[in-house]
Amino acid sequence: MDDDAVMDRLIRTYDPTWIFAQHCLSNVRARLQRLVAEGQWVPTYVDARIAVLVQRRPEIESFISAHEMVAISADALPKDLLAGPPALRAKQMHCYKEALQALRPGGHEAGL
Repeated sequence: MDDDAVMDRLIRTYDPTWIFAQHCLSNVRARLQRLVAEGQWVPTYVDARIAVLVQRRPEIESFISAHEMVAISADALPKDLLAGPPALRAKQMHCYKEALQALRPGGHEAGL
């Protein structure tokens, strides 16, 4: 969760096609952000707590094309947003917006 080299070694060892991660932790979000920025991983789902990244591979390009997050508005509400209490809802929205900013292609550079 804190070391890109360790994460890269685990990916090489286990060769996953997808990553399911809790993005509200900044260290986890940073690892996911790097994978997306390098272009080999594509975010296909994000809600208030969870992000799913899929590795680009020829055999799953049709899945990626159907599910890639290309234009999700930061104003959209996450699918799992709780109705209340207000403080928890605000925390969920903050996590969601941070994840969208980090995981959009070019989002971290464009300040989205």
